[in-house]
Amino acid sequence: MSRTPIAAAGALVLAALAIARLVPVYRALSQTYDEPFHIASGMEWLSRGRYTYEAQHPPLARVADASGVYVAGIRLHGRESAWDEGNDILASRGEYWRNLTLARLGALPFFVLACAVIFLWARRWFSLGAAAWGVLLFSVVQPVLASASQATTDMACAATVVFALYELVRWVERPNWRRSAWLGGAVALAVLSKFSSLPFLGACALAALAYFFLFLREW
Repeated sequence: MSRTPIAAAGALVLAALAIARLVPVYRALSQTYDEPFHIASGMEWLSRGRYTYEAQHPPLARVADASGVYVAGIRLHGRESAWDEGNDILASRGEYWRNLTLARLGALPFFVLACAVIFLWARRWFSLGAAAWGVLLFSVVQPVLASASQATTDMACAATVVFALYELVRWVERPNWRRSAWLGGAVALAVLSKFSSLPFLGACALAALAYFFLFLREW
């Protein structure tokens, strides 16, 4: 029997254990300063197809933050301030903790994406053991868990930037139309998650390409 399914199952269990540690935090810690703003911005896009509260960050992560409460039937309250709107959304129907939990669940898909990319990347260039250990170490880092437990843009940025870099390295190894499509999609997700992903991607891409051409390319 191939060891790959076993290692993948182990990595999935590790990610699930991390999520199990995260979920109780949703109802134990009240909102952070910027969570209402992100939720309100995402809700505006979902409810009205507009994005006018702030253009400092793109909408993907914020839409994910607002999706849970939107599916629960909550809509905009018509407040001019995103801070007030976000607080009203969280307080809707007198179910603050439920609404906050639904909003924070929006970061989980990005946490899972990051775990998956770490597993695939480590397995591809190292070993199945390294892949499992990579997921384990990533899933216990406190800043990662903190970002994955909040309705903000940070977890989305971290996950999609790593995804884009993974696809970049695959494309450099063998550029073709399929890998070009994967790379384009991954970069698009990163840019849609947070504009600060651009300098991160640029710096990391230059370092990766320099390493490849100087040390790995067969001349």
